[in-house]
Amino acid sequence: MWETIVTTGRRSSEVVKLRWDCLGRYSGLPMFWHDQTKVGNYDAAIRIPERLYQLLAARQTKTLDRYLARHGHRPTGAERAALALFPSKVLNTDGTASISYQWFHTHFKSWVDGLDLGRWVPHQARHTLATNLLRHGATLSHIRRYLGHVSDRMAEHYIKVAVSEIEDVLQHVW
Repeated sequence: MWETIVTTGRRSSEVVKLRWDCLGRYSGLPMFWHDQTKVGNYDAAIRIPERLYQLLAARQTKTLDRYLARHGHRPTGAERAALALFPSKVLNTDGTASISYQWFHTHFKSWVDGLDLGRWVPHQARHTLATNLLRHGATLSHIRRYLGHVSDRMAEHYIKVAVSEIEDVLQHVW
């Protein structure tokens, strides 16, 4: 899950709720479908790197294997579409309920605390991705669209540019 959050800049709450059928290819390119419920953007698709596609495909296999072990048969197309990619193990015999955000956050916090990095929250990955996109030439409009923001103002909030970076740009402009 962390790899998905870091690579795509999706909100943790969006990643924990992913459905099994969140992956596909479009003209051979790996794509990732998700819901951005905070902004009312449903079934949105973004490009992802092949490495993340393979990691999520492995997660799909694990979810299907768990279903097969529990039910003794592969899910039908309709059952598969309803499966959570990250299903909860609690009161979830059909595999359709996702793990909770609280479950993810508790385990994430425990993991980060063990790394002795100081206070860190998953949402910071979203800010980091926005800043990296800007550093590599993406426009504010591109960043807004990719992150699913409703306004450029919100996208601006996510972007952190160091004074030294601005200084470098100014030297090129002047």
